[in-house]
This record gives sequence, C-alpha cells and structure tokens, in this order.
Amino acid sequence: MLSKYADEQRQKLAQADEAFENSSTLKELLARSEANKAKNKKDIQNKYCYRQAELGVGDCGGLRYIPGLTESGKQKTPQWLADLLGVDVSGQEEASSGKTLKELIYEKGE
Repeated sequence: MLSKYADEQRQKLAQADEAFENSSTLKELLARSEANKAKNKKDIQNKYCYRQAELGVGDCGGLRYIPGLTESGKQKTPQWLADLLGVDVSGQEEASSGKTLKELIYEKGE
C-alpha cells in the first residue's frame, strides 16, 4: 500500500517537474537572465573596482577616483592599511592629476 502511494507521488512530482520545465514562464525567465548576464557582470566588476580603489589595493588600487570621498582623486592610503602591509605612505602624491576611476573603467570596457 505504501509503495503504491509512493509511486503515485513520484509520478505527480515528475509530471509537475516536466510541466515547469516546459512552461513559458521558465523560458521567459531564462531568456531575461541570459540577456542581463553581461550587464550584471560588468556592474559587479565596477563595484569591486571602486572598493579596491578606495583601499588602494588590488587591480584597481592605483586608480584615482573614489565616489563620495573626494572630487578630484583617490584618497591617500589609510594609515591602518599601510601599517598592516608594512609600507611607507609618507611620500604619496596628491590626487590632483590623472583620469577619474569612472573614466578608466568605462574607457576600458568600450
């Protein structure tokens, strides 16, 4: 009796799975997801590039513009980070020259 009930439940679940896999909703969502994939990837890369520039580390650590912190350029490397890395930051240049981070990111992507 229990095996018969279990078989019926498996069949119902299999039918429901098949109906979902063939549904127009799933196909529409997959198409929309694929269309947004490149945009979302670029947005994530930009977000992490901004963070790296803010801390002065990583691939974008040498870039100059940090949104919300300065208008003209990258803030000096924080002293706590310099101490942690064991580097001297006394001779850091002012951030008054060079391209902004947005310019560097979006020129690179085009």
